[in-house]
Amino acid sequence: MKVHLKRIGFWTASLLALLMLALVAPASAGDDDRSGTFLTSFPDNDVYQVTVFGDAFADGLLGGLIQAFNADVRLNIQRQVSPIWSVAGSGFEAKVAALEKAIGAQPFNIAIVMVGENDRISIRGADGKRIAMGSDQWIAEYTRRIDRLMRAFKRQSTGVYWVGLPTLARGDNELVQRMNDVMRERAYLNGYKYIDTFQGFSGDNGGYSAYGPDLEGAIRLLRLRDGVNFTDVGNRKLAHFVEKDLRSDLMQAKANRNIPLLGAEPEQAKINPGNTVKTPAPSSPVASGKQEGGKAPVVRGLSLDGTPPSSTSTASGDQKSDNGKIVLKVAGSNGREETHDRNSAARNPGIRRGADGPPRGLGPARRSSGRSDSRRIDVDEFDHAIGRQRSRQAFADAGALLPAARQGRAPAAEARPRRRRDVAAEKQHYERGKARRAAARLSGHDVRADR
Repeated sequence: MKVHLKRIGFWTASLLALLMLALVAPASAGDDDRSGTFLTSFPDNDVYQVTVFGDAFADGLLGGLIQAFNADVRLNIQRQVSPIWSVAGSGFEAKVAALEKAIGAQPFNIAIVMVGENDRISIRGADGKRIAMGSDQWIAEYTRRIDRLMRAFKRQSTGVYWVGLPTLARGDNELVQRMNDVMRERAYLNGYKYIDTFQGFSGDNGGYSAYGPDLEGAIRLLRLRDGVNFTDVGNRKLAHFVEKDLRSDLMQAKANRNIPLLGAEPEQAKINPGNTVKTPAPSSPVASGKQEGGKAPVVRGLSLDGTPPSSTSTASGDQKSDNGKIVLKVAGSNGREETHDRNSAARNPGIRRGADGPPRGLGPARRSSGRSDSRRIDVDEFDHAIGRQRSRQAFADAGALLPAARQGRAPAAEARPRRRRDVAAEKQHYERGKARRAAARLSGHDVRADR
């Protein structure tokens, strides 16, 4: 019975721990709200301040980033690395406290962090004892320190890119992968982006290789003789993995600048000057005028192409209705030309729906005794007649253009040859008719009466 109670207590504690982790992790990952983008859409002066943190790996990474973004005016990359030395070394808490002060003293929008070159050593625990490198206790302590280091950057509303470790010539690369797994997990939980570099510098067998393809596909020397650091070509390739994600996030942040209500009114006026709604000054004659319904007057800016607002649009931007007339000329019953338009057909009491229409497509005229010809036009038939008149005009225009199109062109051959005349048959038919007429004269019968 006691064994069962202990098991129930163990599983209950485990479930409570998982529940707390599920509640805390999303909250920590979503602390930095940047309106759906990893980077802010409105940095100061439209320039992103970039700072690189880390050890010797970060020094080479900084050189590659400067080459990658040398011509990009959107970024201002600090030319000096903010050092973070040996997460697994002694004096870790003091180093993190100094780092937090440095982060608060230099405002930046983007932080790029790469550490771990000197972390493959034993860790001194809280009790002063050494923890063997690679053991489960070592991984647990290293996870705690990485998480503590990442939370130091939460004080700034920045986008953090955490770069993982590449393959190494000396040492256990399985331990490097376990360290990368820790960084990937903690980066996700803290709302950062993890940049994987292990596969990009692996050889054909998945292990270390000093040579590999550069950005253009040529096989080059990427690593130095120490088997840890990179050549200039290798540093440029290392920066390329960060560059891909950073450029994508910059494009997304730029696209979100045009989303309504994402920025304040001064920010939206700066990026969309044509779409801003301006309130007139109190001294303006527009502001002094009284509007219907007591609504305040609105002065709209120019359109996107610089043209003033169209006079055919209303204050709400809707298009005005087209009240233009369509005139139809027809011949009346007396032979004179009569003119009718669509509006008059709808307004005239003598022109009512369902009655007979005028001649030539509008129906026959109705006559009333003692009066001149009266006209009753069906409005629907009137519209159909307009369509027929336009069709006839289109055919007439096409016929007028046809002779001009045929000028300078050889006459087309006839599709069918002409039929030859049968002279013998025509002569036989003539002689037969002549004989009939002669016989009729002899008998006194008039052939023309039979026709």
